Amino acid sequence: GLRAPRAAKRELGVEWARGGAAASLTGFGERTTRAFGTTRLPIVLPVERYRVAATPAGRPPEIEGTPFRVDTLISAYDVPRNTRAIDTRGVELALDLPEWAVVRTALNLNAAWTRTRATDAGLDVEVDRVLGATAPSRLAVYPGGGGVEAEQLVTSLRLVHRAPAVGLVGSLLVQTVWTQADRPLGRDLRLVGYLDRAGRVVPLTPEQAASPEYRAIQRAYLPSALLWERRPPLTLVNLRLTKALAGGTQFAFYANNALADRPLYQPRRTLSAGQARAFEQRNPPLFFGVELVATPFR
Repeated sequence: GLRAPRAAKRELGVEWARGGAAASLTGFGERTTRAFGTTRLPIVLPVERYRVAATPAGRPPEIEGTPFRVDTLISAYDVPRNTRAIDTRGVELALDLPEWAVVRTALNLNAAWTRTRATDAGLDVEVDRVLGATAPSRLAVYPGGGGVEAEQLVTSLRLVHRAPAVGLVGSLLVQTVWTQADRPLGRDLRLVGYLDRAGRVVPLTPEQAASPEYRAIQRAYLPSALLWERRPPLTLVNLRLTKALAGGTQFAFYANNALADRPLYQPRRTLSAGQARAFEQRNPPLFFGVELVATPFR
């Protein structure tokens, strides 16, 4: 029953070039509906119980032909659905400056700001409560609309230096994440029904959902879970040195995160939940190596 997702994109840009320099500025907005996503759904399985009719010696027990009771087991499985919606808007800047002949160095600057909002319109069933434990008699059902919102501002400054006399090209990339923020979108806490052990979704009116009978399955409200997580600026430095050899062969050495800078960050949402020891380690680890590119057939 899956359908193809749909996307619509709007884009407006301006370009400029003069004296070997070039620049472009582009603004865009994109909306995707019916996007694919994986949702964990409950499944109710019948479990038949039988009695032992006889236990003859040296033979397997004899079981009665009909079950004396049929129980139900609630489990969970993941299924793809067309319930996601993704809205993204942003601005991109690109600037290329010509090589400065005195030092044989060229500069390239890229910047991008994006803001994304992803939501899920499917019903929210608390199936995680049935994993690893005896399934309750009722599972709460809430409206859809939960998701995540994120914002990011990144700049990439690249310097390329040429030394043709010795056949060397060196590049330095400084990437800075100025803004990196995200937050869960508030789930609707209105109880709209429950799933019983027979697999039926029983709808509830607002008056019924507010009664003490359903207080045990009502989702607790945690204001800290909806906080914006705004991480401090982060810089990543990559280096690359390329040597041209005879016959079009190139030998290169590179080092990603050359400063081995991996700062720790303690999320606000974790602190608010009382988990004071949880940290995030940002930036990838230092990674370096060599490359040999040969073109024998030219």
